[in-house]
This record gives sequence, C-alpha cells and structure tokens, in this order.
Amino acid sequence: MKKAGREKISILFIIALIILVISLGIIIFRVQYGMLSKNQIDSEEYTYDSYYAFIAGDDSDFWNEVYEGARDYGEKDNVYVEKFGSDLATGYSEAQRIEIAVAAGVDGIIAEGGPKSSLKKALKKADEAGIPVVLVGEDMRAIPRISFVGVGQYDMGEMYGVQATALSKKILNNKDNVKITVLSSSSKLTEGEKLIISAIRKVVSSDEDLYGRVTVDSYPIGDDGLFSSQETVYDFLMEKDVPDVIIALSEEHTVSAYQAVVDLNLAGVCNIIGSHDSDTIRNAIKNEVIYSTVATDTTQYGEYAIYAMEEYDKSGNVSEYFAVDNIVLDRSALTTEVER
Repeated sequence: MKKAGREKISILFIIALIILVISLGIIIFRVQYGMLSKNQIDSEEYTYDSYYAFIAGDDSDFWNEVYEGARDYGEKDNVYVEKFGSDLATGYSEAQRIEIAVAAGVDGIIAEGGPKSSLKKALKKADEAGIPVVLVGEDMRAIPRISFVGVGQYDMGEMYGVQATALSKKILNNKDNVKITVLSSSSKLTEGEKLIISAIRKVVSSDEDLYGRVTVDSYPIGDDGLFSSQETVYDFLMEKDVPDVIIALSEEHTVSAYQAVVDLNLAGVCNIIGSHDSDTIRNAIKNEVIYSTVATDTTQYGEYAIYAMEEYDKSGNVSEYFAVDNIVLDRSALTTEVER
C-alpha cells in the first residue's frame, strides 16, 4: 500500500509539474507576443513616407547646418533624412557612401558635387539604380541629377568684389598697389571658382580709383581637411610675397587663413575676406582680423534640397536650379545685430 501511495503521489507531482510548465509557457508566449505587438505598433508609428541619404564631402559646420536644415524640413512632411555614413566606425569617402546608399535602396540622394572621377561613377550608379539625385554646393553637368541647389557663383563673386573694392581703397591710403589672392580648392580651378574670380576682377577693375592698381590671382590650398589646409596656408604666407588681401571661398580655408595670420603676426598686414558664418569667424571679425565674410543661408540650402526631391517625387518634374541667398557680415553688421 505504501508503495502504491508513493507511486500515486509521484504521478500527481509529474502532472502538476507538466501543468506548471505549460502555464509558464503560455505566460511567456503572451508576454513575448505582447512585446512583439507593441514593437510592431511602434514601428508603424515611426514609418516614414520617404528615406533620403544626405552625403557631403566633409564634416564641417557648414554641411552640418545644411543637413540640419534638410532634416528639419523633411520631418514636417514625414520624410527621414539620414546623414549617411556618420555612424560608421570606418571613414568612407563620399563616393563610397553614395555606393552604400545605392545598395541600401534609399529613395533619394542629396550629395555635394565635385570634380573627382570616383564621385561621378558613384552618382551614375545611383541614376542607373533609379535613385534620384539632388546635387548641392557644386554642380556636375555630366551627372543626370534632377536638380541643383547652390549659390549663384557669379553673384557671390560680385559680393566678394564689392568687399574687396572697399578694403582695397582703405589699403591704398598707405600703398600704391594691392595684391589680392583667392584661395582655391586645387591648381585646376573649378567652374564655380572661375566664375567667382572673374566677377571679383570685373567689380574691382570697374572702379576708377582702383583701375590698374589691384591684381587678383589664385593659390591652390586643397580640400584634404583643416590640418592640411592650415599647413598649406602657412607655407604660402612664409614663402611667397604676403598678399594684402586673402579671399577664402570656404569655411575651412577661412579658418585656416585666420589661424595662420594670427600665428604669424600678420594681422593688419594680410586682410581676410572669408566665407560662412560661425562663432570663430564672428569673433575674428570683431577683433578685426577678418574684414568680412560672405555667409550662405545654410537652412535654406537644406530646405531647397528636400523641396526639390519632394517635387520630383510628386510630379516627376522639378526646377533645374534653386539659388540660395547670401549675406555679407562685417563689423558694422555684427554691431547692428547686438544693438537689436
């Protein structure tokens, strides 16, 4: 009897254990299913209508601000804009990031144009994959982009020219001639740089007080990063006749020229007309190391890029060119801002 009783208890224990295991299994399943359902709901809530890749050649403040303008504008229309490749551990070139974006099947690519052949090949792959491309900064006619967003290079050159004219007149109070050097991205000027320099020369030479007394040339600095740019500017200022005026066409070149002039004690000897608007540049203007800067509306830059992509997506047609506004910031303009 005792043996039979023990066997009965064992059977009941096994049955109870089985019921417990089944009950736990049901509870775990329900919890997991509930979590899965919640994740599915969350993912549906954060589904975007379009996914665009933003790809620039460098990580400067300028392009970060353009990206922020594009991202914020896109969010209003349920468009997700990713600064593509920014979270990758390994540094990839602009062309490589474009190829990764193509492989990822993004809905559109916003990319900084440039002369590199690798960049052209990557953008052509995007077109072959049916991915629309909006170029920003520099246009590339050989690329079947749907639109270009940038500044009017000749108009910008005229703005630089007006600043150079005013500055040259001040310098000519103590000198017979003025030498102006435009810092270029390479020894072979881009089409945009050619237009800017042409406009500067035209504006300066059209002033009767400056005719024959001002020369405008260019010097290649490159675009391989801030450190390399600074080294090249240092070498230029130490080895060449120091120009009376340096015109920098990018944020990177502006900061490099500013740092070199300060370190070499050339403030007041070599004057700078720069590009972009940042705290560093504003402080340099206030301290009269930088004479003025031509600043582009970076928010507008990004907004136009997304607008162009959306218009193309809706109608299949879009304006070929969107011109971004520029303003000149000098010491008087900054003083006026403070007074307001």
